[in-house]
Amino acid sequence: MPQLKLVPLTILSGSVVAVATAFTAPQYVGAPLAFIGGALSGASIVDKKSRSKNEGKEVSSRVSGAFSAMYERNRGLIDPVELAFIANVGVNQVHSFLESLAESTGGSKIPSKDGIGVVFNFPHTANVLDELSKNAQAWATSQTADLSNQLEQHRQALRAVQLSQATMPAQQVRQVNQDVWKE
Repeated sequence: MPQLKLVPLTILSGSVVAVATAFTAPQYVGAPLAFIGGALSGASIVDKKSRSKNEGKEVSSRVSGAFSAMYERNRGLIDPVELAFIANVGVNQVHSFLESLAESTGGSKIPSKDGIGVVFNFPHTANVLDELSKNAQAWATSQTADLSNQLEQHRQALRAVQLSQATMPAQQVRQVNQDVWKE
């Protein structure tokens, strides 16, 4: 919806009224000029409110766009200083936004190694998939570990039996002449 610009409209109507008053009753020119001043200040206040409202929408749009890009690129790890730089917003404003977002989504604050500043870590689907893969791999390893131990025990038992057979003296079979048809 096109927005009507109040300041130029007020100046135009006020100047028409002031000029008309100056020609018709010059002694009363002060009243329309005072009216124009009040109307201009009111229009200025309304214009400032609408501009700050639009600016708030614009800032939130920049911050959310930059946050989404950093979230995907860094897999949930967000630096408030970098986000403030990209979104062209104050660091304190971004820090308070990230703190409230971390509280509501289960994110965490990670202090930097130098002790200066923090980094926020938010849950990310890629991290969840990595965690699930690690858990599945650990479960498979634990399941096969028991079977590997049993297999190794059976191999050792088989080696022991083979070793005992190899060291056992060979028995001699005596030959018995058994020809059952000759008797």
